[in-house]
Amino acid sequence: MNWVRHLTVALLVAGVGLAPAFAQQPRGRAAQSQARAAAPQAAREALNTPGQLGVQVATETSGLVRVEGFLAGSPAEGAGMRAGDRIVAVEGRAVNGVDQLVELVRARPAGREIKLRLRRTVALRLDDAQRTEDGRLALGLVLAGEDGGLLVSSAPAGYAAAAAGVAAGDRIVELDGVELANQGQLVERMRTIGAARTLRVSFERDLRVRLGPADGVEAPPPAGAPNARSRGARTPPPARAQSTREVADEVAALRRELAALRAELAELRKLLAED
Repeated sequence: MNWVRHLTVALLVAGVGLAPAFAQQPRGRAAQSQARAAAPQAAREALNTPGQLGVQVATETSGLVRVEGFLAGSPAEGAGMRAGDRIVAVEGRAVNGVDQLVELVRARPAGREIKLRLRRTVALRLDDAQRTEDGRLALGLVLAGEDGGLLVSSAPAGYAAAAAGVAAGDRIVELDGVELANQGQLVERMRTIGAARTLRVSFERDLRVRLGPADGVEAPPPAGAPNARSRGARTPPPARAQSTREVADEVAALRRELAALRAELAELRKLLAED
């Protein structure tokens, strides 16, 4: 069997690529390992990227910020925000104008969850057949607590409030443009309505949004210009960054492969030395 060993030695000495292949493979795998090890660094850099809501907004005369539209892939829209909503507060801080909204959003990195308070106005079509025990037209709201507050405990199906999208956790703030401070004022307003008609009800809702990786918010496009929604399909979500544990496991596997290759190379060198 010495001829087999001599053939192996001849191939190695002749330089037909066997030895260089062993030399290059660890370097190639090392480059892949370095690229994967850079994933946590990329994730850290993402945390330093200002977050975005993906909305087009405008400031009303009252100072409230009105949502005019959404950018493709908007995280705010995905969380349930609608065009026409007004952004009242960010993390409990009142918002007064677009500039302040941009400042509050950009102060938080992409990927961070942020709590917004929205004000939404909906139309409720009252049903003359649905009335309370004292004869008032029924909105279909069950209000929480006995302190006279206007926090919605539930909105039973089949009534005007549920049909308009009012839900548990919302807080009623206006009825037909008149601000309400307590349940008593709401009851008194409803007593003045005799025949069934459509009411405009405003309520506030807390919404949690995970910010996307881009800059702030945008002003609405000029009149007549297509917005980001109309220019094409929604962009796919960004690829998930590998966790530190996943990267460490892959690096360990690559190191084991490299150790095996080194052992094979050492065996070949041993064969050379024997001959």
